[in-house]
Amino acid sequence: MGHSRFVKDGVIHGMRGTVEHIGTSEDGDKYYAVIAKCGHVGYGYFLPVCFAVEAKDLSSAIQITKERSRVQRDHKDCILAASEISAQEYYLINLNNDHDAYLKTNYANEDFGHIERRRIISPELLQDVLNNKEYRVGFRGIERKIPSVEEIKTADKYLDYQSLQKAFAPSLYGDKYVYPTRVNVRELLDKYLADIAVFQGILKKREHPLILYYQIFGEGNELGLTYSYGSLRYRSLNGKTVYVPVSDGEREHIENSKFVRAKKQEETIEPVETVDVKIPSALDKFQRRLQKHQEFKDKTEKKESQPGE
Repeated sequence: MGHSRFVKDGVIHGMRGTVEHIGTSEDGDKYYAVIAKCGHVGYGYFLPVCFAVEAKDLSSAIQITKERSRVQRDHKDCILAASEISAQEYYLINLNNDHDAYLKTNYANEDFGHIERRRIISPELLQDVLNNKEYRVGFRGIERKIPSVEEIKTADKYLDYQSLQKAFAPSLYGDKYVYPTRVNVRELLDKYLADIAVFQGILKKREHPLILYYQIFGEGNELGLTYSYGSLRYRSLNGKTVYVPVSDGEREHIENSKFVRAKKQEETIEPVETVDVKIPSALDKFQRRLQKHQEFKDKTEKKESQPGE
């Protein structure tokens, strides 16, 4: 059965042209990140997607997200998390979604492997697996084969930079599978934004995602990005400093940014005795994250390349 509503410019429309919900604010723009369960990724699975929404309040943002294409709106728990965000975070999340093959209208014609790597087993399907069922009757009476216990993908089996999957997939405690009931949304979004900056900025050599990321976090960020004299810079895997030129317009934005997510610098007191302990720096964390992203990118490109290309 088709869906009778659609979202356009923050407004929910009925198929007959009626306006059913207005999400934008007359008093000024507010931005929200809403993480939702999305479908069409295989029977009994869902894919967590972070949507950036402009709305007058959190409730409106959630309602708008529920009307988005592919969101499992018929599930009462289709909204996993939501939080107000800055304009820069809004733009960075949307930039990532604009390059997400799953969210493109023609994603079904592409390699399904990237979806299988990202999807999460639903509690209902997981229960069928644990009950040793072989088949389940689904939509239109079609029988679907139930996966084996060995095919259950728990949170620890997702890659480090699959932040959303690791946050919402089940974990195995003893002989019990447990889905998370609470999540630190702000901490999760910080990790997710860093992944976007690496994938869409560093690995694809685009400056705009890095500019947005720096505008959000400022100096001391997890990726080790720094800014001076009109350029962003970071250390590559081979140890070389990479400079990212910034246009005059972007430079003005950076230099006037409030750095809404910047870490506060606390006053330090020199201790009487010191102990030499190796503490991972922001650069160390970035190098590890970049290494894992690059390994995955190389592995994926090798797998998807065809002979003779």
